[in-house]
Amino acid sequence: MKRTLFLLALLVPSASAATYTVQRGDTLSRIAQAQGVSVEQLSTLNSLRYSNLEVGQQLVLPDGGLNSSRQTPVIPRSYTDMLMPAPQPGKLQRGLFVPNFGFRLNAASSNQTRIARTTFEWQTMNNCGPASISAILGHYGMKVPQSQYQRRLRPNGGYMTVESGVKLLKDLGFKVSHKRGGTVEDMKRAVSKGPVLVLQWHSVVGKTPHFRVVTGYDRGRDLFYLNDPLSGPLTALTSHDFNILWNTQGKQYVEISR
Repeated sequence: MKRTLFLLALLVPSASAATYTVQRGDTLSRIAQAQGVSVEQLSTLNSLRYSNLEVGQQLVLPDGGLNSSRQTPVIPRSYTDMLMPAPQPGKLQRGLFVPNFGFRLNAASSNQTRIARTTFEWQTMNNCGPASISAILGHYGMKVPQSQYQRRLRPNGGYMTVESGVKLLKDLGFKVSHKRGGTVEDMKRAVSKGPVLVLQWHSVVGKTPHFRVVTGYDRGRDLFYLNDPLSGPLTALTSHDFNILWNTQGKQYVEISR
């Protein structure tokens, strides 16, 4: 009898019980960890048979949770964000990484982030330039493999130059603006209009020059999102790290429009 009453107490929330609204990117284990309770407790209290959650779903929090006194507890999107060190001049804060939360391309997040839809193809040897051009063309509905313009963009087999990429895009009918001396604020403005071709160090300053496409900027997390033919279709850099890795060959970038 006592056991039955105990289970009923778990399953029936009190009128003053704290609740939490599921946000994009939340998982049951993440919410449980933030509240200082077990996944089993959270599942039992909310009669959850599976760990899948829906955005907007209301969860009742156990009275024993660390944040039970708060009516709207804040759950970080990424625990790695909590561990991110403070930026230091000249040093990478986190480096190139893959965001660990779900994000639909070309969809707005809660802070109005937009990621431009681009195509993606893993680059072949030293072919980051043509692969990045291919991704940008995909944004404008042109499905072109990186090999199609490879010989034109890399006639001698070396790296693509910014100038050769600019000339090709102009010949294809695009309006192109090739700029030098870019700043983080310049890039925020540029990517708000569409994908931007950028030349940076890949991940280590002074090691490998690399073309990739900037596809979005997240104001809330201060992140640039990238289509990187060497690292993946959705990678990211903090604005601090973006600026450090950009410090090569004059901080060049190319804005493209039709």
